[in-house]
Amino acid sequence: MVRSLFSAALFLTFILSPACPGQEDTLPPARSEPAMRAELETVYQNWRNAMLRQDLKAWENVTAMYRRLETRNRIISERHPFPEALFDSVLEPPPLNNLVSLNVFTRRDTASAIYFGKADFGVSDPSQVTNTFLVLRFLKEEGKWAFDNSRIVRIGQDTGILHQIAQQDFSFLSGEEFQPLGFIPQIPQPVSTPELMAEAWVTSIGFDTEIWINGHRLGKIQNNMGRELVMGGIRKQTNQITLRTKKIPSGKVPPRFEIAIYAAKDSGVEATRVFHYGPKDTMPGELQVGFTGRILK
Repeated sequence: MVRSLFSAALFLTFILSPACPGQEDTLPPARSEPAMRAELETVYQNWRNAMLRQDLKAWENVTAMYRRLETRNRIISERHPFPEALFDSVLEPPPLNNLVSLNVFTRRDTASAIYFGKADFGVSDPSQVTNTFLVLRFLKEEGKWAFDNSRIVRIGQDTGILHQIAQQDFSFLSGEEFQPLGFIPQIPQPVSTPELMAEAWVTSIGFDTEIWINGHRLGKIQNNMGRELVMGGIRKQTNQITLRTKKIPSGKVPPRFEIAIYAAKDSGVEATRVFHYGPKDTMPGELQVGFTGRILK
């Protein structure tokens, strides 16, 4: 079985959440602080300018340390040169001037700013750009705000949201997708160029799952499915995957856990499956399994 490994825009978020360092670092509930808008917009504009000018030093100065290292690791794990590949994305950070600011939320050291409108990433005919939510997230480091990342939240067919916006009812912004992080992400360990690029395809319905591959934390996924780049890739010989799962309610959907890892020598080569576990409807609390980079039948 073959798959194509993906490459996502470096300033957008991914299906698996970053590491939470522990309950003692959980931040207080978010609060609305629209007065913070100008300060955070300045941070974003400086970050956007650095990206457009391809100015590495300026990018480092305004990007949160967690995001700098995560971005570096991602580029290297895709077997691209860093920092040369940092500015290779075809997407451009969207300007804010044509978007409507809905609110700003802050915790102690995290923040989010939410905008609505036609966010232009520079890759579509402007007449084809549709209304979406743009969520900008920030982390505070040494008393100063730094840019973390952005995400797009699409409306789809939900016309009720448009009605709420027209009525100035922004209660839907309490949803997790609009809120700042509830914790400060752990700074990841740097990775080196992998022998094989790899991607994990995970289904975790009815389970809260944390995943480590060769000591690098892939992330957390709960009641969801998705795929994520394996930081540091995998080796041709010995690899180890660690799964920590906790059962959670899955609604009307039966519990199901499954994970497969696909690997390739380079991004232009079709990926093949080198590890597969599941599907399972029950899981141990912790499981460690070794595997190699050899193709599975």
